[in-house]
Amino acid sequence: KQREAIAAVNGETGECVGVIGFSRNFNRITWFGVLEKFRGNGIGDKLLQLALSKLDSSKEITVETFRDNYMPGLPARRLYLKHGFSETENNLFDSLGNERCKLAIKANGLKLFCDIKSEMDTPIVHRIISYAAFDGSPEGTRRTVLGYKNNERLHFYGRIENDEILGICGFEEHFDKIEIHLISVDENARGKGVGGAMVSALKKYRKPIEAETDDDAVDFYRKCGFDVTVFTHPVRGKRWTCILK
Repeated sequence: KQREAIAAVNGETGECVGVIGFSRNFNRITWFGVLEKFRGNGIGDKLLQLALSKLDSSKEITVETFRDNYMPGLPARRLYLKHGFSETENNLFDSLGNERCKLAIKANGLKLFCDIKSEMDTPIVHRIISYAAFDGSPEGTRRTVLGYKNNERLHFYGRIENDEILGICGFEEHFDKIEIHLISVDENARGKGVGGAMVSALKKYRKPIEAETDDDAVDFYRKCGFDVTVFTHPVRGKRWTCILK
């Protein structure tokens, strides 16, 4: 049985802050954890991305984890779901009798929706942001990127296929909703369901999703099932509030 692991280590203290185990033979994640005080910094995202890159995406990739009624297991479960896993079995039990479930990414289904905040200064990210920024000029895009970087609450995720960023979604998770700040798709990837896939990934938070947009993008939100309401913004003029419950 070939089992491997990847560890995240604090560069200043040498402390191991996260570990993910995987098996190439069984094409599955075997163990995953990040120390609680280091969560929310993208460590889990990076570990899961690295582990998935070592597995065979032409075959089903699986993991067993806690069911959604076990609160301590929710952070890892949410991360799996954001990376394209879906629940396939929910009647499993471990050796101690704890309720478990099986999640899987189907063969050839590895299409990541993951944290790319560290990539915000790259040309591809700037280009995709410029399509949706209020001021899409190079200087306006730089200001937009700086604002996103300085917003510690903002999650900045990308839709990645074959190591290529096809779309970007910036959002905040509030107690009672998900607020989309930005959703944009590369010109060469439009019409392929990339934007809709990012919205679908946000549904896994199980909270209402809200966004504000203009005439150019409101039909996208309508197609995704949002209820839309027009209003007048004091600076930007005609705008739309979009809500998906």
